[in-house]
Amino acid sequence: MNISKEELSEIAGNFLDMLNDIHVENTKDLEQMVSQEQKVNFNGDFIEFYPGVLLRYGMGVGFPGVRYIRKGEMEQIIPIEIKIDKSFGESVILLTMQKSLEGYEIIGSSEGNFVQGKLIRTADFSEFKKELKYLSELS
Repeated sequence: MNISKEELSEIAGNFLDMLNDIHVENTKDLEQMVSQEQKVNFNGDFIEFYPGVLLRYGMGVGFPGVRYIRKGEMEQIIPIEIKIDKSFGESVILLTMQKSLEGYEIIGSSEGNFVQGKLIRTADFSEFKKELKYLSELS
C-alpha cells in the first residue's frame, strides 16, 4: 500500500482529530494512554498507544509512543508514528510515504514507501501536535 503526500495529509488530520477527541493534549495525557495500552478506532483505521519495552535490570529497548495504523485489504501500514524519550528530552516522528518530505531524513524503505524520521529536541507532546497540524496542511 503506497501512501501519497495527499493521503498522509489526510491521515495527519485524522490523527490530530482523534487525539483531540480523546483529550490527549500533552505528555502527561499521552503517558496515561500509553500505560493503558489503548487502541482507538476511526473509520477502520486506528491509533495505538504502546509502552516502551524493558529488559532485565531496567534496560530499555524502545520508547513509549503512539502510532496511526491504516488497514488495507491485504495489509496494514503505519504512516505516522511518534516515539518519546523523556530521559533524554527528545523524540522522533516517523513517516511512511511514497516521496521524501523536506525536513525528514530517509531511514529505510517499505513496500514502495520511504520510512522517514525527524528528531524533535523535546519530549513535549504538544510539539508533535503542531507537527501533525503542519502535516495535515500539506498540499
